[in-house]
Amino acid sequence: MRIQKKTILYAAGVLACGNLALQALGFFYRILLSHFAGAEGLGVYRLVNSAYLVLNAGCLSGVTMACSRLSAACEARGEGRRIGAILRLAFSVFFTLCAACAAVVLLFGNGIAVTLLGDGRCAKAFPFVLLCLALTGVENIFKSLFIGLEQMQYTATSEVGEQLIRIFSVGILLYRYQGEDYGTIAMLIFAGMVVSEVFSALFLTRLFRRSMAHTSLAAPLDRATAQQFFFIALPLSASALIGNIISSAGSVLLPQRLMVAGLTYEQALSAL
Repeated sequence: MRIQKKTILYAAGVLACGNLALQALGFFYRILLSHFAGAEGLGVYRLVNSAYLVLNAGCLSGVTMACSRLSAACEARGEGRRIGAILRLAFSVFFTLCAACAAVVLLFGNGIAVTLLGDGRCAKAFPFVLLCLALTGVENIFKSLFIGLEQMQYTATSEVGEQLIRIFSVGILLYRYQGEDYGTIAMLIFAGMVVSEVFSALFLTRLFRRSMAHTSLAAPLDRATAQQFFFIALPLSASALIGNIISSAGSVLLPQRLMVAGLTYEQALSAL
């Protein structure tokens, strides 16, 4: 019996299996971080990750959703030639936003770490945060395209492979540099994340070239498609950005609240 890949049941099954594998791997990843980074090291990492999540939401959330929805619509209408233009627009918008964020972070990194995050040690991780953001963008845009085209197996394979490499790379780095200050620990975690994102970006780029060799990124982009793209992307990006700012603010403010309650700063970070 041949499995029909263009069905809801198949897509749901692939995503469910991938999610189960990711949950299991995530469990071991959290144990690894707790063992090697320690509570305070994880606290510093979480402060940095709060900033990363805000950047990720602002640069990617709307772009990936627009790419997924428009590519699915083009596939359904038999307009595959337009997919290359949509993909090119998605990359253009993302890298423009990413470059703007990188300029701000590189110019004002120390001020952001001290004033907004409350810990100057966070600044050490910012270069790797930006690298991780750029690679995650490449990965997620390709994943959104494959989801729109109902090729879920590529997305699931990429995510599981990425998590395996992340566990391996972060584990080696933290083991090799045990005893470093907690700012370096956060930097090493993001360095390991960069290694795993390199795998995903290259893997999905290769799959795109192999499975969609007929798709040209030089395809012309009509005005109506561009308008649809921004009509989808802008409100979703704004919503995700606001939500992540609020969520991240809670993480950043928690140590100060715990210090008011009588804990030292180190104890407050450990609690975070």
